[in-house]
Amino acid sequence: MDQGIEDQQHLETVLEMVREALGQATNLLEGIDGSYHDTKRYLAEARGEIDPSEKFQSELALSEVDRHAAVAGASKAQLEKLLDSPYFARVDFKPEDGEGVEAYVGRFAFRFGNRSIVSDWRSPVAGLFYDYELGVAEYEAPTGTVRGAIVGKRQFRIEHGRLVYAVDSASSVRDEVLQRELSRTSDRKMRTIISSIQKEQNALIRDERPGTLVIQGVASSKTSIALHRIAYLLYRQKERLNSKSVVILSPNRVFGDYISILGDCFQMVDGREGLDEQEVAAYYPDARTARLMRSYRSTYEVVELARRIKPICGLEAVARHGEEPLIAACRDTRDVLDQVGRLIERFQAGEGKTLGILHKSDELAQRYAELLALDHEVHFVGRDSVTFSEGVTVASVKMAKGLEFDEVIVLDVDSRQYATAADRNLLYVAVTRAMYRLSLLYRGEPAEFLAR
Repeated sequence: MDQGIEDQQHLETVLEMVREALGQATNLLEGIDGSYHDTKRYLAEARGEIDPSEKFQSELALSEVDRHAAVAGASKAQLEKLLDSPYFARVDFKPEDGEGVEAYVGRFAFRFGNRSIVSDWRSPVAGLFYDYELGVAEYEAPTGTVRGAIVGKRQFRIEHGRLVYAVDSASSVRDEVLQRELSRTSDRKMRTIISSIQKEQNALIRDERPGTLVIQGVASSKTSIALHRIAYLLYRQKERLNSKSVVILSPNRVFGDYISILGDCFQMVDGREGLDEQEVAAYYPDARTARLMRSYRSTYEVVELARRIKPICGLEAVARHGEEPLIAACRDTRDVLDQVGRLIERFQAGEGKTLGILHKSDELAQRYAELLALDHEVHFVGRDSVTFSEGVTVASVKMAKGLEFDEVIVLDVDSRQYATAADRNLLYVAVTRAMYRLSLLYRGEPAEFLAR
């Protein structure tokens, strides 16, 4: 049978199973809801007439119903997400002893009847997809190490229950898939990277050794790694950890809404020099360190400009090309606003979802937002802001730290605004917010950090 037809038929079969399971979960939730309201009605009607013992038993029953409702609701929510995209990969594994395993990997595990249909991306068998090419491989099962060989790997993109593409996942093809995933536009929430996790990232996500792990990274999806690592540890150590065990420290409330906890010592925005991962680790006994120097956020051209602004040894860009950054002179404030207006119109005519307009100063960022709002719909992000929206956002560089935009415009990149080592750090942060397109506008002389 043609592989494409087989992929389509398998997807339709799985989606039918998910629909049936979703119908069962919906019926269960409705039944639980009815039982809850019946018990509440009985307690209200018999108030003052039932003895304390019966009242206590009824309240216990309500608590149990609440618990079942929470489980059923969570199950229903997961099934609804699986209906949109049930899996993103398949691994064909032949153990040294026993029958071969054909494991589909997705965001959540899915069982139908007594069969495992989709394996959770955090499961041991899913590690085969992230860590190995075709050939000898192994994974840790509850019964011990399972050794064998990967005889096939396939990667899928499924959206709204529709198969967008399916490819055999050799290393060269995985690079192509990575390009496709990284080329998707940004939106108001940080997206999951489970379908494009790279081997070095997976090693950090799945590191279960006790103690502190300090990660230094440069636009390397380190925040995504942190969040996926949290999800992995909560999955693997559910007897010991729960969501209340996690505290996320974020630079501002907007970033907290966007995701959160790891650092980049090259992205200091408060005028101080940052500590590298070894210096941070020195504060924690037996801490482990890791350094991620491959940038996944920005195009090659944006990363090259970032390296010109702040030369960083070992910084590597993913070979995803785009436009050369625009560096343009402006005569005065009116000219700045006119040029920004044209760039906003170009953005709105394209497919991008987020445009960030950044200034070094909090006060001037707010002033520019007020002026631009006279002719354009813009959102200003300041110290009191709590949400991150799609569309055009105006903010200071400090407020934009940790965020990413499809397109970025940096204002007043001249020798007066950006002159010191601290300014160099700010400019580096500003340009590395851009994923695909970057424009830098200046008046007078451009900042010397832009010189080739």
